[in-house]
Order: sequence, then C-alpha cells, then structure tokens
Amino acid sequence: MPVPSNDSEATASDASGIVSLPNGVVCDRTRNQVILTGEVAIDAGFLEQVVCIPGTREHEALVVVDARPADVHAALLLLGARPGRPGRWEYGETDVLRLPPEGDRVSVRVRFVDNSGAPQEHLISSWIVGQPGDRPFPEQPWVFGGSRFDDQGRYLADSSGSLIGLVTFGDEVLGLESVLADSIEVDSAVWEARTLVVPRPGTPVQLILSPWSPPFPKE
Repeated sequence: MPVPSNDSEATASDASGIVSLPNGVVCDRTRNQVILTGEVAIDAGFLEQVVCIPGTREHEALVVVDARPADVHAALLLLGARPGRPGRWEYGETDVLRLPPEGDRVSVRVRFVDNSGAPQEHLISSWIVGQPGDRPFPEQPWVFGGSRFDDQGRYLADSSGSLIGLVTFGDEVLGLESVLADSIEVDSAVWEARTLVVPRPGTPVQLILSPWSPPFPKE
C-alpha cells in the first residue's frame, strides 16, 4: 500500500528542526508539533467535520485549511506518529457494527487572536457543544487513522477534504476515538459549533497538532 511520503516536496530541516511542506504545513520536530494555517469556516450550526480543505465540507466544519491532507499525514510521520486505520461502521444482522479507529493519539489545539487583540490557544474541543442542553464536548485525543487509498492509489482525504472528522466517514486523517455514524438514521446530529466562543467566520487561525500523551515513540 502506498503511503504519503515524509520527505517529498519538503524543505530540508534546518538547525531549528523545522521542516516546511507545501501549503503552509510546518513540522517543528524540536517542539514536537505540526502547525497548520487556516481560518474559521462556521460559528453556528451542526458539525460533521472539525477541519476540512477548501471546496469540500466548509458548511459543516469549524476550520478550513489549505493544507493537503497527505502532507499533514507526512508531517505527523516526521514527528514519529504511527497511523492505523480510520473508524468505520456498517449494518449488521440485528444492530449497527462499529469498528473504532486505530493509530496514535493526537492533541489538536487552535490558536487565534481575539477581538481585544489578545492571543488565545485552546483545545479545539472547546469550540464544540452538544445538544440538547449545551453539553460540553469531552476533552479527548484524535486518532491518527491516516485516511485510506483507493484502487488507483489516491489518498482519499485529498479529494473528500476529511482532515479531522467528527462523524465517521471512514476516510479522515484524524478522527474521534468512538464511531459516530455519518447517517442520521443511525446517530442523530448532536454536536454543533459553540457560537459563544468560536470567532467569526474568516478569522485566521493556526492548528497545533502534537502527541496527546505520552510522546510519539522514536524509532
């Protein structure tokens, strides 16, 4: 099976341990983090994605980034993160079968400047709320499933835009630990943008991807 390269089209690491990949993907091996640049997509409404790429699922995602998902995969490999497989679900004879994702656990933080000019950085989960009752979204890692390849060797997330998924499409680079079906006949829409804290659409942001805990293993 082909895998996204961790060195193609990348600018060689300098003494600071920084590797730059296309479209604003930065791998900081010294700080053990990957940095993506984007903007707020929506600040209200139900969510199916946390992060997507342009021209895909901006209407149901918190953040849109220019980064190619395969390059984000490659940057995580440079940190030593190990991909597994995305979660999936299917109808069984009597119930819905849910297969959770596998892979290393990743923290996703969002950095931005608020209306007063003060820098802010929070877990992306703080931008999500559950209905009914404004239930807080649990602080939890995102699983590096690593998307999938089609029969022609194409990395599916590059076309679907599923960079960080909330519901389980089965092609996301990073996804929830639990499986949330992408059919409202199976799982009702529950999670939405937390309007009180999400900046207005178009606000520039950075996403910080790093090991959840413990650090990614070194080969």
